[in-house]
Amino acid sequence: MSKEANQDFARLREQVRRAGFGRKTTAIIIGECVLFVALTMAGVALVIVSDLLIVKAIGMILVAYGCMGLSTNGHTASHHAISNTPWVDEFIMYFDFSFFLGVSGNYWRHKHVVVHHPNPNVIGVDDDADLRPVFTLNDRDLANASGLVKWWYAHQGYFFPIVLLGNSFGVAFKGWRFLIRELMDDERRNRQSWIDLSCMIAHWIVWMIIPIAIFGFANVALFFVVQMFMMSYVMFALFAPAHYPEEAIQVTKDATRDNYLMLQTATAVNFETGPIGRLLCGGVEFQIEHHLFPWISPRHYPQLAPMLRQFCEEHGYPYRSQGWGIATWKSVVTLFKPKTIEEEFPAVENLPLAAHYQQKSRLLREAEAPLAKAAAASRSEGSLSEASLSEASLS
Repeated sequence: MSKEANQDFARLREQVRRAGFGRKTTAIIIGECVLFVALTMAGVALVIVSDLLIVKAIGMILVAYGCMGLSTNGHTASHHAISNTPWVDEFIMYFDFSFFLGVSGNYWRHKHVVVHHPNPNVIGVDDDADLRPVFTLNDRDLANASGLVKWWYAHQGYFFPIVLLGNSFGVAFKGWRFLIRELMDDERRNRQSWIDLSCMIAHWIVWMIIPIAIFGFANVALFFVVQMFMMSYVMFALFAPAHYPEEAIQVTKDATRDNYLMLQTATAVNFETGPIGRLLCGGVEFQIEHHLFPWISPRHYPQLAPMLRQFCEEHGYPYRSQGWGIATWKSVVTLFKPKTIEEEFPAVENLPLAAHYQQKSRLLREAEAPLAKAAAASRSEGSLSEASLSEASLS
C-alpha cells in the first residue's frame, strides 16, 4: 500500500474510532444468538409434533434460518467483534459452530480469518475462490483442463444446483479433517483443540445419538439430511454474493503486493437486503466494511457505510453494491461464465459496476447534502440558544 493510501486509511480508522464504531454491541448480538437458538428449537418442535406436511415444512424453514443465523453469529465471534472480553467471543464461536452446527470452530477460524481475510479472491491462496476439482470460478482452469474435466467445467453450471446440496456435508467433513490433523500435530495442538473436539462430540451426542434413541434412526437421519440440504442453499446465498459475481475480481498473489486497500475493495461487493435478511446476514452483506474493519460490530456497518463510501470515492477505490437477489444470481452465472484472473488491478473505472455505482453514490450524497447542512445548522442554532439562555441566567 502506498504511503499516501496508508496515511488516508490511518485517518479513516481514526475517523471510525472517533465516531464510536469501536464500541461493542455485546447484548444485542448475544440476544440475536438466543433468538436464533429459539427459532431453531421452535422449528424442531413443529417437525416433531405436527403430522401436517406444510407445518413440518415451516418448521424446517425455521431450523435452516436459525442455524444459518448462528453461523453468521459465530462468524462475528470468530473476529472478536462481539465483546471486549476474549473468552465471550471464544465461547460463542465454539457454541455456534462446533456444538450447534457440528462444524469445527478452529477450521472455520483458520479458513476464514487466517487465510481468506488477508487474501480474498487471491488465486492459489484463498480456498473460497478455488472450488476445484468440483467447480471452477476462473477461465484459466477451464483453458488448462482437458478431456472430461474440460467438458465438466464448460457445463458445470447446469449441475451446480444438484451438487450444491452436498455443500454442508463437505464443510463438516473438512472441519473434522482439519481438527484431526491439528490434534495429531504436536506443534499445532493446544487447549483450544480439545475444546473444539469436546464441543464437536457434544454436538453428535445431543443432536444425533440422543434423538436416535428417542425417535429412531430413520426419522433423525431424514431430518438431518433435509436440514443439511436446506442449509447448503442458504449458505451459498449468504456467502457467495460478496465474492463470486464478476464484479468481485480474482487476482494473482503478485497483484496484491503493496495494495491492501485495492485488494479488499476490488475483490468484494456489498449486497442490499431488508430487515429479516439483515438479521440473518449478520453483517456479511456489508462485505467491504467487514473486510476493512472486521473487528467492528456488524450493527455499526449501516452507519459506517456512507463514511467508507465517500472515502473510496475520494481516494479512487471501488465501492459497489447490488441487490441480494441480483448478486446471488450473478454468483450462479459465474459458473457458466468463469471470471478472468487479473494479473494487476484494473483502473477503478474499468471494474464492473464501478463507474455506474459511484456516479449513483455521488448523486445520492449531493441529494443528502442540503439535509445534512440543514441539520448541522439546526444543531448550531440550538447551541447558540442554549448559550444565550446560559448568559441570561448568569446576568
